[in-house]
Amino acid sequence: MALNSLFCADVPLSNYSLTSATFWTFVYTDCAPNIRELASELLVAAEKYNIPHLKVACETELMRTMELDNIVNRLIKSDMNRAFQLRDTALQFVAQHAAGVVKQASWELLCINYPHLVKFVCEKMALYTKDLKNRIGEEEIEDIETE
Repeated sequence: MALNSLFCADVPLSNYSLTSATFWTFVYTDCAPNIRELASELLVAAEKYNIPHLKVACETELMRTMELDNIVNRLIKSDMNRAFQLRDTALQFVAQHAAGVVKQASWELLCINYPHLVKFVCEKMALYTKDLKNRIGEEEIEDIETE
């Protein structure tokens, strides 16, 4: 094996030059200056190259920016990159905003292509509903359901 191939890691990322520079900056300085723009791409690299601190930073940024129109993507990305903190937060977001989430075009694709994630969503919804019932009382929940 050539010396260059020992020290040159392949970082196949979509916005290669900027993402690669940010990735290597983080590896050497523990700082990712463009993490807000590149968190999704950097999460892939952090998982691939086993850089836990970068992975946590990316998960934190992706959790901070969760919205209805990106939540399904966040859930899928968390599953593909074993980002369990991101997955749990995304599942909680889905449970809290279920009516809006299921109206997203991406929701149907999730149901078709990632049925195991739908199972996680259902489990989280069940826990969320149970917790909600315990907090505000079952009578009030039944009144809401009948309206």
